[in-house]
Amino acid sequence: MKTAKVPRVPLVFTTYDIGRMTGTDPTTVHKWIDKGLLRGYRTPGGHRRVGAENLRSFLVEHRMPIPQELSGSDGLRVMIVDSEPERLRGAARGLKKLKPDWDVVSTDSGVAALLALAVNPPDVLVYDLSVPDAEGLSVFRQLRKCGDTAEVTILALAGKISGELERKATKAGANSCLRKPLDGPSLVTAIERAAGLEPETD
Repeated sequence: MKTAKVPRVPLVFTTYDIGRMTGTDPTTVHKWIDKGLLRGYRTPGGHRRVGAENLRSFLVEHRMPIPQELSGSDGLRVMIVDSEPERLRGAARGLKKLKPDWDVVSTDSGVAALLALAVNPPDVLVYDLSVPDAEGLSVFRQLRKCGDTAEVTILALAGKISGELERKATKAGANSCLRKPLDGPSLVTAIERAAGLEPETD
């Protein structure tokens, strides 16, 4: 019987990351990907992503400098923002246990999350819509308007999900909506699916 397994996940870069590292405009990076010069993929939301090994191969082939970012961690960067500290700690511990190669940070403050996002945007943001100090939909819209965070994959969390809430969240910039609480494996699956990462099969 075949069983699905998720491979070790490489560090994923946005076109803004690559533009910053190579000193080029993100639109130039878009062209590299679209022309097949730089191997990448698109998330369900249409955002381009490039794995570390593909980026490294591209830079070597074109005799471009290898940035220090490519020698660091080789896992996804995930930020979790949840209004309930106990559940937040549980989610962060669960992800780190299931995916030790992922860089997981967490906070119960929307304001703190915004400050951290501005300094070091994650690949994936998991945001509880009930966080009181920074309304989720406004946060999503703000992230989509900023070049450094426009391509962050956003997962919205809510206790109840209606069609109206899902439409509003998607319109504001969320890639998908998830009903809380989620167990560790379900959260990992949701993150990988939203980020465009597919499991391998034997």
